[in-house]
Amino acid sequence: MVSGRERDTQRTRVAITERTVYHHSKTAGLGHQDVYCPDCGFPKGGNEKQQYAFIVAKRKIRSEIKDEENMLGYGKYMLWIAALFNGFSYRSQNGFVLVAGLLVSTTFVVLSFWVRRNPFATFLTALIVYVSLELFLTLFDPMFIVRDLVLKIMVAGAFSYAMHAAKRIERLKRELWVLL
Repeated sequence: MVSGRERDTQRTRVAITERTVYHHSKTAGLGHQDVYCPDCGFPKGGNEKQQYAFIVAKRKIRSEIKDEENMLGYGKYMLWIAALFNGFSYRSQNGFVLVAGLLVSTTFVVLSFWVRRNPFATFLTALIVYVSLELFLTLFDPMFIVRDLVLKIMVAGAFSYAMHAAKRIERLKRELWVLL
């Protein structure tokens, strides 16, 4: 039985058994004179420390991308919360306000389905619509901005953080591509 520490140590080792096949891309038929993989940049001719550093850098970037994608998921949940909040908060008002609230709720629902295609534009649009709506409704009722202030700050903050996460994912994917 292998302990957790031994298993972690084994994972950190880079073992190249076949020198004509590169570690990550599995491209075959390359000569011993090739120092770097033409597909992924893996330092085949480097020492174990360089190879380990390459693998760790790739794993780190992939882990960061996954973390930021989780933040996009939280932002998507906030789109649904904003849709529900807007749908329920206008139900006791007159007909025009009810229709406007339902249109805004529908906008947030549609944006939640658009997150995977273009996350930055989705959350930028959501933030603009949300803040504009809050400011517009404050013109009619100055106390509107104070009601549910904590929830409003949380929603706007989640949208802005999700925008930041979307930009960071784009940057990390470019770094990963350069690393590949």
